[in-house]
Amino acid sequence: MSTTYYVHSGSGNDLNPGTSQGSPKKTIGNALLSATSDGDIVEIIDENTYAESQLLVKANNVTLTHTASELGQPVIDASGLGNTQPISLKSGGTRTGFTLNGIEVKGSGGDSQELYFMNNNSSNGVGLTITECFIYQVTAVADQFLQA
Repeated sequence: MSTTYYVHSGSGNDLNPGTSQGSPKKTIGNALLSATSDGDIVEIIDENTYAESQLLVKANNVTLTHTASELGQPVIDASGLGNTQPISLKSGGTRTGFTLNGIEVKGSGGDSQELYFMNNNSSNGVGLTITECFIYQVTAVADQFLQA
């Protein structure tokens, strides 16, 4: 059974369970670490900027999404990560079906910064889906160069 973990940078607390909008997590990274079951969802419920370390995906078919809003999209600001990828599979096995939806991702502009890292083995990550996102200043997505 999948679980939805909510994130709000202003009212959240990483000690919260994050399983209701009334008690969200504060950081995307902590919510993704809690998403350990196939099909879990991490839903950002504000439009703030998140400048976090590399985000680790621990389970299959995890979705990182944003609640629809007229105010805009939340921003994952990876500009301080250099060539480190903003999103990475947690080592220790094959991951499939990661979805990124409705989020802005700002990379560092580094020569080899990929959006999504698959441990240098394409068989370790299958099924990356990106919808309604604005992604810039990254050179590749999952070992595939971005196309204009």
